[in-house]
Amino acid sequence: MEVRMSQRSLADALSELVDRLVSDDWCRFSTRDGRRHYYEIGFEAAQAGRAGNADFQVLEWPVPSPISPLAEWYSRSQVASKHPDYVQQARRRLESLGVPSAAIDRVEQGGLDFNGWRWDDSATCDQRREALQFFLQALNIKGQKVSAVEIDHGEQNEVDIGRQKFYLQELAAKFRRLLSEISAHDPLEFHDPQLEEASRCFLYGFYRATVVLSAEAVDECLKEATGKTDGSYGDRVEFAFWKGKLGANRKLLAEPTKDLFNMRNDVVHNHRNPTEDEAGQILGMAKNVVDHLKADLN
Repeated sequence: MEVRMSQRSLADALSELVDRLVSDDWCRFSTRDGRRHYYEIGFEAAQAGRAGNADFQVLEWPVPSPISPLAEWYSRSQVASKHPDYVQQARRRLESLGVPSAAIDRVEQGGLDFNGWRWDDSATCDQRREALQFFLQALNIKGQKVSAVEIDHGEQNEVDIGRQKFYLQELAAKFRRLLSEISAHDPLEFHDPQLEEASRCFLYGFYRATVVLSAEAVDECLKEATGKTDGSYGDRVEFAFWKGKLGANRKLLAEPTKDLFNMRNDVVHNHRNPTEDEAGQILGMAKNVVDHLKADLN
C-alpha cells in the first residue's frame, strides 16, 4: 500500500463526493447506540475492493491544516465581510485548554510574558501548539489593513487551503436552510431573470440584494405593461392602477407595490438591512405583482 499526502483541492474532492452522493453511492455505519458513526462515500468501489475485484493500492491523506485566523481574516477581507473578534476566539480556545485568563492578558498587552501559563493535562501537544499559534496570529492581524500585511509563501498556502475550508463550511451551513426555504416557494408559469436572481439571493441569505432585484423586476413589468418609463416608482404604480393593470382593489396590489418600492429605497439610500421575513415578504409580493402583470400582457 502506497501512502501519500493528497494534492487534491477541496473543490476537486467535493465535486467527486457530490457525484457519489447524487448517485446514491454512499452509506452510513453507526454503532447500535448511535453514539458513533462514519460515512463511506463510493460504496460500490469499496465493496469491489473488499471482494478483491479491484486493486486500490494508493492511500491519500489531506495535509492537516485547520482554518487559521489569518486565512479567515484574509478570505473575509476579499469580499468586504464583517470580521469576528479573532483575539477573543483565540482566547476562549486557550482558556478551554486550561490557560489562565490573567496569563493570556499579559501576552495580549505586548509583554510576551509566558510566566504563569498552565495547560490542562488532557491538552495534547498539538492542541497547545495550534492554540498558541492561532492566538499569536490573531494578535498580529488585530487592527491591520490587508494591504499592509506581507504574506510569505508558506502563509499564502495556509490562506489558500483555509479559504477552501472556510467557504465549504459556509456552503454546508446554507444548504440545509436553502432546501427548507425553497420548499415553501410556489412554482411560477414564467421565467424572469431578475426574479430568479432575487430568489437565489434570498435562498443564500443576501436580503438586501433580494429587495433591490425584486423591485427591479416589478418596475420592468410596470414599464412594459403601461408604456410609462418616466416619473418615480410611485408615479408608475399609480398610472398602472388607473389603467386597470393592478386590479380594481388598491389594497391588493397597488399599495403593496408601493411598500415594495419604499423598502427598496430604504435599502439603497438609507443602508437598511432587511430581515429574512421582510425580504421574504418583498420577494413574495414581487412574484404576485409580476405574475399578475404578465398574465395581463398575455
